[in-house]
Amino acid sequence: MNKLLRNDQGRLRSGWWILLFIAVFLTSQLIYHPVSKALQHLGAGKDWLSPLPVAFLLLVTWICMRLRGQRLSGVGLRLDATWLRQVLSGIAFGTGLMLVVTALIFLAG
Repeated sequence: MNKLLRNDQGRLRSGWWILLFIAVFLTSQLIYHPVSKALQHLGAGKDWLSPLPVAFLLLVTWICMRLRGQRLSGVGLRLDATWLRQVLSGIAFGTGLMLVVTALIFLAG
């Protein structure tokens, strides 16, 4: 039975971590819906509520990573100079692509 739960290093197997993540995520929905409804009741529009699911997903990820004894950087969420450089280059690349498409539409008439 222990072989089913743990690997050779004595750590919980990845499949169990996935099930735990799903359980924590589903549990978070019990909090998400009332929070979303309360914010809507206070007058927050859908545009203001759109980051809320991402925030809850980050919270669930953080909880699961803490249970594993790891940091969010273990799933690639590290706020450092590399992250900032990648975000800025992604914004620049996306802006450049939109400008190219807009120019092509303009040139095509």
